[in-house]
Amino acid sequence: MKWSTLLLAGGQSSRMGQKKHMLQLDGRPMIERQIDRFANHSEEILVVANDGLEISREHVKVMPDIECFKGDGPLAGLYTGLKTSRSDAVCLVACDMPFASVQMASWLAEVLEEGYDAVIPCLKERSHPLFACYHKRILPIVEEQLILGKRKMQDMIDRITVKQVQEEDAPEWDAEKLEWLLFNMNTPEDYETARRKIEEGDIL
Repeated sequence: MKWSTLLLAGGQSSRMGQKKHMLQLDGRPMIERQIDRFANHSEEILVVANDGLEISREHVKVMPDIECFKGDGPLAGLYTGLKTSRSDAVCLVACDMPFASVQMASWLAEVLEEGYDAVIPCLKERSHPLFACYHKRILPIVEEQLILGKRKMQDMIDRITVKQVQEEDAPEWDAEKLEWLLFNMNTPEDYETARRKIEEGDIL
């Protein structure tokens, strides 16, 4: 199944103290690093950012949340991406996930093709909806949730057909590697952890 990459760069970054998508990793801003990882593997790259971010690259489109839902969190970003995407499948990736894997995204899209509305990784009983694949058919439900002011991703997920993929489902990834693939940077300490891992040459 063809799929589009949707990078969410619209968070408040309150715990980090600065814009997470502009943090330097591997000698470049985080958002550029993610674009480089996904650029040649998906139909297009959509970046949702509400801070005036500008990126001039082929097949990369930067946009703010659709105005009526601006600032309504990840669900609004998902809505914007689904509405804009030219693919039926959208792989959502939060901007603070430095080790998000193209291979894993492709696998999630393959599972989505089995007829699910969403395929979401689950590790150690924790769901990770911000690195997951969603089908465009859920757009009316996402819109309805936002209109009702129900902005939590989980509230929307409870209304659709979801495949939660567990550690034992994932090909070639053990629990330790999955933890890194799903690792996100919320604090300066998390950022330093990611930097050290990259500097040590252990880049996933």
